[in-house]
Amino acid sequence: MTLNLADISIENLLEVSSKDLQDFQAKLSAAIEQRKEQDKIDLHNEMQALASKHGFSLDEFLVNPPKKIKVAKYRNPANNKQVWPGRGRKPNWLIELLSAGRKLEEFKV
Repeated sequence: MTLNLADISIENLLEVSSKDLQDFQAKLSAAIEQRKEQDKIDLHNEMQALASKHGFSLDEFLVNPPKKIKVAKYRNPANNKQVWPGRGRKPNWLIELLSAGRKLEEFKV
């Protein structure tokens, strides 16, 4: 059964007794909670199906969320393990090299 709640106007509600409105409010609150729980179940099932479609279990994502992969845009020529993605504060090795007159483009990966 589909109700169009938009069709209920304030004028219609003002014709109803306070007691009936309070009873309706209690039923509405209960219906909202039940709907939210059903929506959670539906969303969980959708997420589980999507994870399964890609060969994963949903628990893999909830317990061990995937880590962001850092993409290196700049590399220290003296130490290949020192990289900088180009965002955030510049690392000290890069600051020192730039202060020595080197250009940022020289370290681009």
